[in-house]
Amino acid sequence: MSRREIFEEIMLPHLDAAHNLARWLTRNDQDAEDLVQEAYLSVLQGCIEALPTEFREVLVLRELEEMSYREITAVTGLAIGTVMSRLSRARKRLEECAARRKEAAG
Repeated sequence: MSRREIFEEIMLPHLDAAHNLARWLTRNDQDAEDLVQEAYLSVLQGCIEALPTEFREVLVLRELEEMSYREITAVTGLAIGTVMSRLSRARKRLEECAARRKEAAG
């Protein structure tokens, strides 16, 4: 699952409510948009930072830097199977973290 798909599945359904609350708090549309964007980014970044280094490394290279598996193997020196395994585990942990944060938010 891509970073965008995770965002759309978990966060997007709450975007309108978050924006409405932020607009009510700030009484300004632009400030509300900035506040909501900052809050959403701090959630996705927090989950990535919570990953163990070996998972975070391959996830960032693949999803954020958009490197191919071969490029990641060249950079990290890992076997392609290891890259694929770590990426799969990283995505699963990222989904779990985002789901926990969603539940905690109510």
